[in-house]
Amino acid sequence: MYAAFDAIAMLYHALTHAATTNPAQIASRLSGVIFPGFNGPVQLLADNHQLQKGVCILRWQKVSATFRRDAEATGHTFAPLRYFDPWSIRVSARCDMQRP
Repeated sequence: MYAAFDAIAMLYHALTHAATTNPAQIASRLSGVIFPGFNGPVQLLADNHQLQKGVCILRWQKVSATFRRDAEATGHTFAPLRYFDPWSIRVSARCDMQRP
């Protein structure tokens, strides 16, 4: 669900800033763009076309005073353990795609 939100937000951002529906111009606008995603900034890296976004590590646990939201009446919830921002988990990759 969150990836779908980010995909729509990214496309909306590109369409708005490119001010056109020309696919080549929209693709060019997407390259390197940073936009507000569901849980923080997201970037489509210009050099390798990978989507870079934060990662949240969660634990499935019983509902507690700190984490009270029950997931689907199970008595359990997802509790956040750690968040890694997009810039700290970037790995190098290469893309040889040729744009039209």
